[in-house]
Amino acid sequence: MKPKFDFEKRMERIRANMEKKGIDVLVGTRLSSVCYVSGTFIPYRAAVYVPLEGEVAVYPSVIEASRVKTETWIKDVYEWGPIKGITWMEQIANRVKENKLQDATIGIEMSLSPRLVEGLITHSEYQTLKECLPEAEIVDGSDVINEVAVIKEPEEIKLLRKAAQIADEGQKAALEVLDVGVTETAIVGAGEKRMRELGSMWNWPVTGGDEIYSGERGALSKCACTPPSNKKVRRGEVVCIDLHCTYELYYSDLAYNVVMGKPTPKQQKLIDTYNEIVHYMLDNIQPGMKIGEIANEVSKRLFQTEYLPHVPPVFGHGLGIVGHEWYPPISSFEPWASMEFKENMVEELFIQLNHPGVGGLRLEVPILITKKGAEKLTKTPVEPLIKV
Repeated sequence: MKPKFDFEKRMERIRANMEKKGIDVLVGTRLSSVCYVSGTFIPYRAAVYVPLEGEVAVYPSVIEASRVKTETWIKDVYEWGPIKGITWMEQIANRVKENKLQDATIGIEMSLSPRLVEGLITHSEYQTLKECLPEAEIVDGSDVINEVAVIKEPEEIKLLRKAAQIADEGQKAALEVLDVGVTETAIVGAGEKRMRELGSMWNWPVTGGDEIYSGERGALSKCACTPPSNKKVRRGEVVCIDLHCTYELYYSDLAYNVVMGKPTPKQQKLIDTYNEIVHYMLDNIQPGMKIGEIANEVSKRLFQTEYLPHVPPVFGHGLGIVGHEWYPPISSFEPWASMEFKENMVEELFIQLNHPGVGGLRLEVPILITKKGAEKLTKTPVEPLIKV
């Protein structure tokens, strides 16, 4: 299934947002921005050049340029390397001057992110750009593409549905291997293998790939990042398998919790609290609702439990093209709390409900915001499985 995007309309939306923010040229360096504008996967350092008027350009590394030329809709593809004179910063500065925009307002991507693999501009890159364009006003333009890409196009929704189906199948394969005495790496590897067989092109590396935890590894306070280990699963433990799929540049992210035996009373209490919060979120998200409303209601429920000190204060994040795995988070903090859920947004509902010494349960499930509310894109149950 080769995606067919209307890049002309996509650029119109990006440029309209640039104009609204007073930006004459957008220089995108984040993985999500480069892929969203170019329409192809460019994992090495790259930049896209989007002027309000004129041709769009992309600057991939020398080792990717020939491939990118065959895969992108953009005509102007220029290779760059980390050598003075041919850096992407110098080449873009020259293009700005050729277009007589040297005193224009240039948006770059320099916001704060919790993600290591984000692609925000580095200090060295910024300094070079500033030295080459001393008359330009350089501002943060990170939200230009954020605000456009958060509303999914019909073709994007199709790909997100397909990625979700692949993640479901990956969970089935992992569950077939899951048993007492099996290592975390073997379990999650079975899921990864199945997803690859079905077309997943990239095990996206925010957490070093797919995640899994068992027992005490998943019960640590606020711990919600669990790359696989060679630990063996034991009877009585809570196991969480968290798979990350990429299909034709679009992500899915799906966690499933399994209790290895009859739950203890403390584990059952954790499960009951988890189920109540998860179904509250799924049942109550509506277009037009402020993100902070959901986050605050979840927090209120946690205040009534002993789990509150051990739960990260974020209950979801945006999901979409490669690199889009944050904006907007579901949080009670600004600026996100006052943002609204909108139709055709795709969010990843999340909670890490941990109780040290007992276990931890993780929700990761992609939802589409529709006129009627939240549509779960995956078929895997959100309720933990009791494996006796």
